[in-house]
Amino acid sequence: MLMLQDQVSRPKQSILQMTFPLPPSKFQPSDKWSYMPQPAEIRRLRQWQTVWLTGNNRADSLNLRLLWRKLGHMQQFPNNTTGVAVRFGAGARFGRVVDVVDCVSQWNVKKYVFDIHAPTPVLYAFTDAQQAPVSGSAPNHDALYSAAPAAPDSASSASSRWLQQIGAPLRHPAWSTALLACLGLAAVGAAVYFLRELS
Repeated sequence: MLMLQDQVSRPKQSILQMTFPLPPSKFQPSDKWSYMPQPAEIRRLRQWQTVWLTGNNRADSLNLRLLWRKLGHMQQFPNNTTGVAVRFGAGARFGRVVDVVDCVSQWNVKKYVFDIHAPTPVLYAFTDAQQAPVSGSAPNHDALYSAAPAAPDSASSASSRWLQQIGAPLRHPAWSTALLACLGLAAVGAAVYFLRELS
């Protein structure tokens, strides 16, 4: 009974199977697979907008949001000249690879290459001009990256960014009722104080 209860309480998981093609040096003449382009070929394909994931949680969270926006823009305006390159630094964890593949999957990016033969692993995502632009709203990524701080706006001041970072956990729905009650009590207390001071 304990084992059954343990199985029921586990979160639902899914598996993504990925096939990595062999480099050209490993091909046999009878192989019918398309070969993995060499890194120099991949770099010449497009002008790449690079996003780095280094292992620093704060920077990686911001860069995942940047990646999300770049993939969205790429899908909304397909072309043959630009693409997105995600580079994984030496300190990056496998969980970030999963996050990136999930972003690519949620944006329904059809063309991407994962170069594991480069000195730093790179995922290249791209479109072509014949692809129909993605219309409608963006996929919901709030559940995935809700713990990540909002990307700072260049026009915002340091104090407003600090307030956003402090207030981010408080925007969770579980806090909304309690915060409204506290704000209501504070407003009533302030009103009573000012009324006493005036009289």
